[in-house]
Amino acid sequence: KYHRQHIKMKHIYKVAMTCEGCSGAVRRVLGKVPGLTNHIPLDSTHYSTLTSTATEVENVDIDMDAQLVTVTSDLDKDTVFEHIQKSRKACEYVRSE
Repeated sequence: KYHRQHIKMKHIYKVAMTCEGCSGAVRRVLGKVPGLTNHIPLDSTHYSTLTSTATEVENVDIDMDAQLVTVTSDLDKDTVFEHIQKSRKACEYVRSE
């Protein structure tokens, strides 16, 4: 169903988020991808979602100030992009690391 890679990559996207509701929408759509299990607030504008048994998405980090969403996953960048678009927020791919 999903396009998987053999290694986990960090895919970074610029996403238009103006409030907690916006970042919550992004978290919700990515939370529906298998492997995402635990949301951890780092501070008022940074969030991390971690799981120890990830099969597809291992980590999601949202930086509200920079308007960046970083997804660590074995899914390809286009598949992750499609999931983020389901949040109905303007989104553009930045890079992978």
